[in-house]
Amino acid sequence: MNRLPHTLLAIGLSFYILEPEIELFPYILIASALGGMIPDLDRRYRHRKLLHNIPVWIAVTTALLILTQQPYIYVEPQTALAMVKGFMIGVSSHLFVDALTIRGIAPLYPLSSKYVSLLKIRSSNQTFNMAGTIIGVALFVSWIYRSVA
Repeated sequence: MNRLPHTLLAIGLSFYILEPEIELFPYILIASALGGMIPDLDRRYRHRKLLHNIPVWIAVTTALLILTQQPYIYVEPQTALAMVKGFMIGVSSHLFVDALTIRGIAPLYPLSSKYVSLLKIRSSNQTFNMAGTIIGVALFVSWIYRSVA
């Protein structure tokens, strides 16, 4: 999947699942967008292995949770936790969607280099990318509608 659908799906899922108060909007927006994009930083080196696995994200989540509890971090605990949750929803959606592609992901790397592919969709497939975009936007609009109602 391309960067934009990954990002919009991460944002939409985060807002739909977390149902945040409006004051958390910018924090969750940024955190979930980053979570949707960061796994692809490994594009030039061991793509879909290095940052497309569960062990690395368990370590990153643990580090973020510890970091956000430090006294020198000037963020409200509720805001920090919401950001970590949004980030991890973004990462999780990215990994799940990439697992639907022909190449798949290596979810247990470095313990195992075996790739897992749930479907056989090409990541460049326009329908696949459009579906991710539409679902992400629809989930976000649903959150807006539920927040106003």
